[in-house]
Amino acid sequence: MTRWKKIAEHTPCLWTAAWLAWILHAATKQLIRYFPPADAEINGDANWTYLPNARRLLEDPWTFLTTDPASYYVAPLGYVWAAVWGADHARIELANSILFLACVLMMWRCATRLGGLWAGVIATSLLVYYPDLMSFIPQVLTETIYLFGLMLCMTAGIEYALGGPRPRMLLGVFALGLTITLLSRPVLQIFTLAALIAALVLTAYATWRGPALGNTLCCLSRVIDRRLCAALLAAILLPAAVIIKNGTCFGVWALGTGAGSGLLYGVSPTKMGLEPIYSGFGYDASLVPQIASDMATANPLAYESDRINARVGLEIIRNTSLADNAVFFAHKIKAWLIYSTPELQFLRKLRALRVFEWLAIGFAAISLALQARRRPKGERLRLPGPPGHEPERLTILLTLLLLVLAMAAQLAPVLYNTRYNLFFLEPWLMLLCGVACAILLQKPAALATSSGSAARVCASWRNGCRARWPSCWCSHCCRLRSHATRPGTKPGAWTRIGPALWRWHWTAPPWAPFSPRMPRTSARAGGS
Repeated sequence: MTRWKKIAEHTPCLWTAAWLAWILHAATKQLIRYFPPADAEINGDANWTYLPNARRLLEDPWTFLTTDPASYYVAPLGYVWAAVWGADHARIELANSILFLACVLMMWRCATRLGGLWAGVIATSLLVYYPDLMSFIPQVLTETIYLFGLMLCMTAGIEYALGGPRPRMLLGVFALGLTITLLSRPVLQIFTLAALIAALVLTAYATWRGPALGNTLCCLSRVIDRRLCAALLAAILLPAAVIIKNGTCFGVWALGTGAGSGLLYGVSPTKMGLEPIYSGFGYDASLVPQIASDMATANPLAYESDRINARVGLEIIRNTSLADNAVFFAHKIKAWLIYSTPELQFLRKLRALRVFEWLAIGFAAISLALQARRRPKGERLRLPGPPGHEPERLTILLTLLLLVLAMAAQLAPVLYNTRYNLFFLEPWLMLLCGVACAILLQKPAALATSSGSAARVCASWRNGCRARWPSCWCSHCCRLRSHATRPGTKPGAWTRIGPALWRWHWTAPPWAPFSPRMPRTSARAGGS
């Protein structure tokens, strides 16, 4: 008996080890499948931007960073990461593959902390098997670096919010991951500044009010404090230094250019704001600066070209009616949330999976709302996974959902393509979908989370339903109550009988024997 008890105690660890071994093996097979051969053609961004800039950085770092305009064409980690591996595309692709395997482990950790084993299984499966995502991993691109930084930031942030050990180290890792995202794909810069301002305001208000804070703000102030503000400040230090360098050396007060071209493509009525190749068009971001400035050739990433493209994009928005803009941007937000229609010609499963994710999230939200409505007074919502920290976990999940919607709104005026959608929105949705499925898979009897709640439910039945229930059910409830309140009794099958009887009480047909909705005379007649 003792041996079986030890095996049962170690079962979650065995499941975790088995699943991680299998999913890492599957991810490795996927990476090998999509790993480009030695003689394969390198993608355009790597061939024209990342690898040439990395070679220049290796030749003369100071001269390149302070005098070469190519140093601000993209966010700096795009060519710095390539330079770390000697500007060798094969080594970069291998390093990106290893980063992705680390992302799988971090996705597992995030999902299991928020929703238990089922959440980890579903989230990691989506990450490994999501259509077309794996094809961008073993490439000389910045999306893998961004994904690694995002997962590092999320893992450390979730651990910190749930009261993990060594909070200072966790906040340091959180700041490092956020810095990596900002220096690779700076799509989180507005969110980071907004989070810093909100954290400073809440910390100052909590310090001013002291013990007079309400319960909600008091709980938030335990997580959003001076240490978190310091971590957010540390995360933007290096990106701020890059902006200052670009501003003082080149007059470009940004981490990089390219936003103008993205805006021009993103609001183009002929291309519907989508990748030009989706509708059979070519890439003409260099033609507008050429015509506007009478230049023979123009680099669309150059500062002046980027400004011209941005002005043209803004003029398109200004010269379009409000109603047409509303329809156009609603179409763009729809594309970000459930993928665009042209993509279905070559990636048919994308929209089906995204709709499944949204349905799972929606049904899980409805399930939690019903659980909150029916729970006994004083009881907390029951979430799958490790017990405790339910309010913190719900806050994290709500924050992730708001981030998805805010990211879709922020990217509405920007060029849309599959790669951006996969890496900017999908990691959050995978995590939310995993937890949502775990919520839907948990037992309905989770409303009674302790022997005390089972005892209270049974007592209410015995006192309030005596007139409609046969005496045999009242005696069963009395026995259940006496067993549930016995010292040393663990929540188990006894605590699940109560909610099951409650569901039977409201769903049993009137003609069923001993139905609680039958008159007692009919019940006796049926019982005979």
